[in-house]
Amino acid sequence: MAAGEPVNNPKGVVVQLQQTKNDQLVRSKRKLDRIRDALNLGISLSYHRNLTHKSFKLTKSLEYLFAYFGLHAAQGDPIFWVSIHRYHHQFTDTARDPHSPIEGFWFSHTTWIFQHTHLREKVRIIP
Repeated sequence: MAAGEPVNNPKGVVVQLQQTKNDQLVRSKRKLDRIRDALNLGISLSYHRNLTHKSFKLTKSLEYLFAYFGLHAAQGDPIFWVSIHRYHHQFTDTARDPHSPIEGFWFSHTTWIFQHTHLREKVRIIP
């Protein structure tokens, strides 16, 4: 149906509107998938493998780009994340581990990020 044509088939209009809505949803999902992938790369590739463990070397521009992605993953800045993770490796699965599974599944995976008082007690290097 071209713009400005008279509407002879109301059902066709509804189908066209639904298709447009579906196309917008698909585009939005693709954008969100790309954002999710960038955030995952920021944490797993940059913060974890590159900055914490120094598993490989990136050019400075790529290092900054992936660290920038990590900033938007709501897990803190690179210095904070790296210091906590290195501390975690020093005291893995002990009472001094900042995100120990001893505290429970959800705590060890996600909620430790929001427990600032807990982190200050466990890791004395955080102001």
